[in-house]
Amino acid sequence: MGRPTIYTPELHKAIVAAIRAGSYDWVSAEANGVSRTAFRDWVKRGERDGEEPFLSFARDVRTARSQARLSAEIEVRKDQPFNWLRFGPGRERDDEPGWTESREVKHSGSVDLIHSQEWLQISTAVEAALAPFPDARLAVVAALRTLDVRTLDALPEP
Repeated sequence: MGRPTIYTPELHKAIVAAIRAGSYDWVSAEANGVSRTAFRDWVKRGERDGEEPFLSFARDVRTARSQARLSAEIEVRKDQPFNWLRFGPGRERDDEPGWTESREVKHSGSVDLIHSQEWLQISTAVEAALAPFPDARLAVVAALRTLDVRTLDALPEP
């Protein structure tokens, strides 16, 4: 038979309450005098062996973690709705639509910038902005031509 456990219903309640309040589980355990090794052993015994009172403890820990996360997500949604939409459960994913469109650029490793729709929009906007300033327009075209002659052939002549 192994060492006696320090587990008590009071420790169970205190650790679970701290997790529910938002603390990391092992910090909650250590704050209540339980080593993280013992804490993890209790959870494992409950999950792996189904041994009471550790089964109830493991379930309560899992529930408390979810409740803490739920509470945090609700606060973020309330206080920072843009971040909740962009990074939270409503975000766009590859396999399901969400509240926001992903702006990640996915490519094979090479980008043909000059022939892209984005470059056309950027260059048109820059050209329009520089129209009243012919000297600045010439300077920008000259600077862009120095980047890479092979890929900048599409630039307008000054």
